[in-house]
Amino acid sequence: MFDTASGWLITSLDANPITVSLVQVAVSLPLFLFTLPSGALADVIDSRRLLIAVEVAILAVSVVFAGLVSLKLATPSLLLAKTFLLGVGGALTSPAWEATWRATSRRVRSIVTKAREIVSDDSLKSVSPLSVRSCQQSCEQRLRPPTLTTA
Repeated sequence: MFDTASGWLITSLDANPITVSLVQVAVSLPLFLFTLPSGALADVIDSRRLLIAVEVAILAVSVVFAGLVSLKLATPSLLLAKTFLLGVGGALTSPAWEATWRATSRRVRSIVTKAREIVSDDSLKSVSPLSVRSCQQSCEQRLRPPTLTTA
């Protein structure tokens, strides 16, 4: 999302087509350079700590740049540097998020399986089938992991 906002801001700071296209370079280059090494890093250190540290750094960069924009001190070079740093943050967290998502989805699947076992248990035979199905659907909807979309 920051890449879209950066694209809009760079056009108001400098409408030069080369400068505007550098925003996409600043977004894409960190993914190209750092995703593979950050996957190895996420395997070596705790993914949770890596996520927390990088997200705090992303927050700090964003807050500092928001202050600069508010004070009308933003320049195209600062915007490109901020965009690059946020891209580095995204590249560093991407493998850790993937590992965390897989672990979470395994836990959610086991919870859904247990909920299905409870709902289909023989002790519930006296309850109407419609009530059992409604309860089962409710459990599945609440425990279904969100779908990931890429922009």
